[in-house]
Amino acid sequence: MNNFRQNERAYSVILLWNNYLRIFFLVLRNYMYNLPENSILKDFNFQSVTMTIRKFRVTRLI
Repeated sequence: MNNFRQNERAYSVILLWNNYLRIFFLVLRNYMYNLPENSILKDFNFQSVTMTIRKFRVTRLI
């Protein structure tokens, strides 16, 4: 039973890291798309990043 609990905890940690990595790569992809326009941080579209994260969260709930 204890082993099952440990596996469950490890699995939830892996899922959490998976979420963080996915959000990180979504942000990175958005950053790469915004690169050709102008400067790096000046044109960084934070609103679209938050929208992608929100969309991602909503899709994860289903």
